[in-house]
Amino acid sequence: MSLVKELLREPAIDLVRLVIAYYIRKYGRGISTEVLVKLLFLILYTDADGTKLLDSPRARLPEEFRIYLKGPFIPIDRLLGGESEMSKYDIVKTGDSYYVKDINKDFEDSYRALRKGGD
Repeated sequence: MSLVKELLREPAIDLVRLVIAYYIRKYGRGISTEVLVKLLFLILYTDADGTKLLDSPRARLPEEFRIYLKGPFIPIDRLLGGESEMSKYDIVKTGDSYYVKDINKDFEDSYRALRKGGD
């Protein structure tokens, strides 16, 4: 029996920030809610190579994924604690897209925080 680590709110927000910053670095635009949810699902439910779907996640977020016909869903706004909490972590929502205020700084800070938490 393997135990699944449950992420607290702050490491979960760091994971979301890392995904947002990486996406913006790579594609030069904000990430839609749908794409963000799918990437988070793939990060947590696939093996390290990203080739095999796992029976249980590598870590659990404070909010549960729900699976619909269109794919996985997780309430990102609730996961991030609403707009007031998002602003504390430099996350901005415009329409259906998420951005971080300083891409490189937020990427490095969230990566460092996640690495520190994993040690």
